[in-house]
Amino acid sequence: MLLDTSNSSLGSPSFLGAKTTNAIASASNTLNTVSAALGLLKGLGVDEIYNRTLGAVFQNGFNLKCWGSSWNPTKAKAVFAEISPTIIDKAQWVLRQDVKNLEKHVNDFWVFFYGFKPQERHWLETSAKDCTKDGLKLLISLLTDLRDQIRTAFEMHAEENGYEITQVAPKYVNFPPWSNGDHGYPNFPIDQFEVTGSGNATFVDDAIGKVNEVTQSNFGLIIGGLFVALLFFGKRLKLFR
Repeated sequence: MLLDTSNSSLGSPSFLGAKTTNAIASASNTLNTVSAALGLLKGLGVDEIYNRTLGAVFQNGFNLKCWGSSWNPTKAKAVFAEISPTIIDKAQWVLRQDVKNLEKHVNDFWVFFYGFKPQERHWLETSAKDCTKDGLKLLISLLTDLRDQIRTAFEMHAEENGYEITQVAPKYVNFPPWSNGDHGYPNFPIDQFEVTGSGNATFVDDAIGKVNEVTQSNFGLIIGGLFVALLFFGKRLKLFR
């Protein structure tokens, strides 16, 4: 922006605050980028995931005979709708923690995530048949879609903080069976990740600091301008002789 001195020796007031305004805008953009990962998670909807997944899993149509079975698309959606808010809330909690501990929180989260319905996973992979198999397949596919969205959010969050998330060897966990002894899942592989990078863990503070720095650098200019104005109007009002 050019300094307009056509009407006053002080220049344009908008120019005096331009750098501060730009810095605030820059900081605001940085803060908004941080919340982009949270925004992604908050925008996840059960219906959206269900409709997308149902079409992908059953491209040739779901067996209509299965609608009245014990496991069907309606039940899969109901189960997913019941557990997904808890999973999403936990993922949001991870994003709100100190980013320096991101690796631990992310890896703990995936243990938490796969603790939902491991018996159903085992059932699907071993003995489920016909309609039950189709219903379980839909449920696990819904969870897989959710997993992918959360992974994206974690990657966004890490990148904006100067880190990178890389998948490493899985962690193996033994999930117990149901009370009837069926479908325990021993040695279940759980996704694990390594977080690397120099990081700018205080980047929110850094952004605010830049605003303060620019504001302070302009403070002298503003005070100087006010002093010149005081002299100018003071002489006109004969305050200074």
